[in-house]
Amino acid sequence: MDIHTILARNSKGFTLIELMVTLAVLGILAAIAYPSLTTTIANNRVSSQSENIRAILDFARSEAITRGEIVTVSPSSNWQGNTTVVVDGNTIKNLPAFDSKTVITPSPATTLSFNSMGLFTGSNISIKHKNASFKSDLGIGSGGTISLTKTPCTISCVTTE
Repeated sequence: MDIHTILARNSKGFTLIELMVTLAVLGILAAIAYPSLTTTIANNRVSSQSENIRAILDFARSEAITRGEIVTVSPSSNWQGNTTVVVDGNTIKNLPAFDSKTVITPSPATTLSFNSMGLFTGSNISIKHKNASFKSDLGIGSGGTISLTKTPCTISCVTTE
């Protein structure tokens, strides 16, 4: 019997060198992937928060038409607090606070209203995040229609935190 046959039969598991090389390669791959991952997470936050705002505005418009009354969307603390949908002084829906790294304009937040015919009073909304590669703009026409567009950021969507 030669030495290779004996070693092959008795070897079970990894050597310390194999384990260290594997961990080093894994560390290098993680370091390469991290910047891309932070951008992806920021992009997902911008997308989800844009869709949340769009959904609450769609809900408010629908309620205004259904109830035949003025429905108001009131963001608090520049969108960093709870956002409420109010009809005749009664809160009918809450939207939780947004991520503090997300910048939502107009700032300070203004009240957005839909009348009994679904017509809009307020301003358009822009959603940005300092690590995102795009920003979302919610355009709200005077007729109440809501459009969502994503615009790539050339350098940084947000220049200050």
